[in-house]
Amino acid sequence: MYAIKVLRKTDLFLKNQQDTIMTERNAMARTNHPFIVQLYFAFQSKSYLYLVMEYLIGGDLASFLSKRKYLDEPMVQRYIAEVVLALEYLHSVNIIHRDLKPDNLLINFDGHLKMTDFGLSKMGIWGSGMDTPNPLRDFASSNNSHTSDDDRIIGTPDYLSPEILIGLGHGFPVDWWALGVMTFELLVGLPPFFDDTPEKIFQNILSRDMFEWPATINVSDAAKDFVDKLLTIDAKRRLGTKGVHEIKSHPFFSGINWDTVLTSPMDDFYIPKVPIITDDSKSKPKPDSDIFNTTVSSPEDGNPDLNIPGFSFININHLKEKNYALLNTNTTEEFSSDYHLEFTDDSSE
Repeated sequence: MYAIKVLRKTDLFLKNQQDTIMTERNAMARTNHPFIVQLYFAFQSKSYLYLVMEYLIGGDLASFLSKRKYLDEPMVQRYIAEVVLALEYLHSVNIIHRDLKPDNLLINFDGHLKMTDFGLSKMGIWGSGMDTPNPLRDFASSNNSHTSDDDRIIGTPDYLSPEILIGLGHGFPVDWWALGVMTFELLVGLPPFFDDTPEKIFQNILSRDMFEWPATINVSDAAKDFVDKLLTIDAKRRLGTKGVHEIKSHPFFSGINWDTVLTSPMDDFYIPKVPIITDDSKSKPKPDSDIFNTTVSSPEDGNPDLNIPGFSFININHLKEKNYALLNTNTTEEFSSDYHLEFTDDSSE
């Protein structure tokens, strides 16, 4: 079973989001880690883009948190440990996620987490002089209207680091800041800088005006110190800036065996229920023929103005892990430039 992310090309071009989807495609095609969602295919038709990924039955961590209100510290410790390992891997291949939050963490059938949504990530070698957008400036220039387009520009307000907000060059420490925000949120139920408007959230972040730890929730001193050190305004002094060993050796992770995090069972925390799938055709929704009319097309098909070069992709190694016997190559390849396996849209727009 697979999950398919379908994106209408006209929407992407109207919102000037072609680079965003290519960033997500490139980052996911480049990664291979047990705590990161795997991309199997990427292809396009005349009107749509398709990302075919592994399907995770447990939903996202944000939805799980909303049902639980907040999570017990041992569960948070395990979840955050898995996120740390995913970030350690991403940073080792020079990828900054930049949009880390519970919504972008999915729960697998075995209870472990997998990171997804790399649309705002950055790839490369990062230095302090990196040219970056200024979210505060962009937000002010948009008539102070917090629309979905503003969300695209500024990311998710609650998790943005101070250096991103003021438009400084930034690097891996932005992910460690977001990790601190998320750790607080999982333990308490709300992000530490939460407020009524994005402007107030920005002000809270820049002044480090955060919620007090609730007296009604049992949180250890080690957890509080962990969050406090991650939410350091000065990125050079932030926990993790000198290396992931700073994170792993913190007392918050006392008792965690980093070598067995993946193989340690999650039965004491949460295992999602596997949905029962029947073959009753009457209960199956009819697919939108405009989206899922599956044929093979050549690059000449469709509107060339809406073509996104280099988007189509197949990950042979990941598919071999899924026991695809017919795929007998040892490399990860892109489709050739002269022929593409794609969906075509026969119906008019």
